[in-house]
Amino acid sequence: MWGAVRGQPDDPCRLQHTDRGRDRDPAAASSEAIPDQASAPSAGTTLTTNEQTSLKAQLVFDASWKAMEDRFGGKYVSPREIVWLNGAPGSGKGTNVPFIMRSRGLSRSVGMSQLLDSPEIKSFVDRGELVPDAMVLDALLDAILSPESNDGHGILIDGFPRTATQVDFVKLLYDKLMERHVRTAADPDADEWRSPRPSFKVVILYVDEAESVRRQMKRAELTSLHNERVRDAGTGDVWSVRATDVNEALCKRRYQVFKSHYNTILRLKSYFPFSLIDAMGSLQDCRAQINRELRYQSSLDLDEKTYASIRHLPLARDLVRVARQRLVFRLDMYCRRHFRLFTDIISLIDTEVMPVLKQCSMAGHAEYRSRHPLLLKSHLAVDILIDILTDRGFNVAHFVEERLVPRRVDMKSGKILSETEDVHSFRITFNKENIRDMAHASSAGGGGADGADGTSSGGLIVGKTFVPEHLRRGGNPEELTGLAYQHPEAYHDELSERALERARAGGEEHAAGRGVTPVTERVPKTKAKLEEGCGDMNERED
Repeated sequence: MWGAVRGQPDDPCRLQHTDRGRDRDPAAASSEAIPDQASAPSAGTTLTTNEQTSLKAQLVFDASWKAMEDRFGGKYVSPREIVWLNGAPGSGKGTNVPFIMRSRGLSRSVGMSQLLDSPEIKSFVDRGELVPDAMVLDALLDAILSPESNDGHGILIDGFPRTATQVDFVKLLYDKLMERHVRTAADPDADEWRSPRPSFKVVILYVDEAESVRRQMKRAELTSLHNERVRDAGTGDVWSVRATDVNEALCKRRYQVFKSHYNTILRLKSYFPFSLIDAMGSLQDCRAQINRELRYQSSLDLDEKTYASIRHLPLARDLVRVARQRLVFRLDMYCRRHFRLFTDIISLIDTEVMPVLKQCSMAGHAEYRSRHPLLLKSHLAVDILIDILTDRGFNVAHFVEERLVPRRVDMKSGKILSETEDVHSFRITFNKENIRDMAHASSAGGGGADGADGTSSGGLIVGKTFVPEHLRRGGNPEELTGLAYQHPEAYHDELSERALERARAGGEEHAAGRGVTPVTERVPKTKAKLEEGCGDMNERED
């Protein structure tokens, strides 16, 4: 079976608008030095729109990754597992961090507030400016990959991602770690322990606004009580009170900031499957849900031995990604090196293939069978035909049929002597329009969408007899249309009567100013003469 793969995704970008505010979370802030652009779905590709990273994220990530490799000199260690923890304010992220680390065997946890604690980043926050995405990503890569702090067991990241660009960072980081793992596994001299197969888990906790505000205010109250006991006892650590926890308006503001990025966070689902954790109940219920969710996500990972056996096979999206370039290269090569054969195949398509496709245009598929000498002599001719049709938007499958053709009969034995012939068969499929939708779209009423009453936007009744406006005499035009179908004679009498009335009305107005006999007086006389003439003719025939 021969097949043709068509289509290649472009490099789409996405438009991300960023709200500016003084109390904005630094981790959610991103620079606007490189504007994003709107992404468009690419037809015929493996990746959907939500599965495509933005150009801005790709540029920033590549620069930060190169800077990280320059700092660490290739000695960095990839963690075995990364858990991305996120959720609404007051949903219990900090409370559940030790539990998740214990259940997953992670050795470290890092919060975004810790990552953004450097003097350089604080200067941006103090000035009320947006923290550049590059700075956020640099700090994140250092925390995850630094050989000084990373033992390779795994890490939990609390509070990341927050924006669409940061969501793309997570996907790009996974792709880069996977690429490094594959490259290291294929090199017998490389330290494979430095590049284990990456495993990303996503945990997102959800509470509604009222519960979030209540918990934030309660947290401030408990922190104040703890600090009072520490001051009275003279021992212990004083907890810091968040300024946003003591003001209900600020608590609501924090929740609204989370809510504004909620759909962006859910975009992670296009990369890594997960379900939201309902954190409205008790702590035990929340932890039971977290356990179930992490077990479910782990069940989607192949066993290491299984994965090692099949990882050399390319992914479908990787094949599709370069298919268009390869197709263009082949077509140009045919035209340069095999111009005569190339033009002969084009003529064959014009004379034999296209008539079949036109005849089957409403079906969306066609089959072309041929024993043309060009196809029988050269496999290259078959490749050229497939590639030309593929470039024109058709999907082509090809196979060779062998059929027995009787040649002669042995008169002594009675056997039929046959020979085999090769027949090239092409199954061609393509997108088609619904023929009825096309009829509605191109109706005489102006091509508008059909209304609920079955008429087009132009007011013309589609599929029914058209009654000219000057012949309509009030009422519903459909009544006259029905009369035409059911009683044709009555229909024509009705049309004659209406024309007569219009003539009478116009004649009376015209005669009033000229002193001539009105049409209302002339018409009966004319009608009587016609009837008399018809009677004389009938008598002569008798």
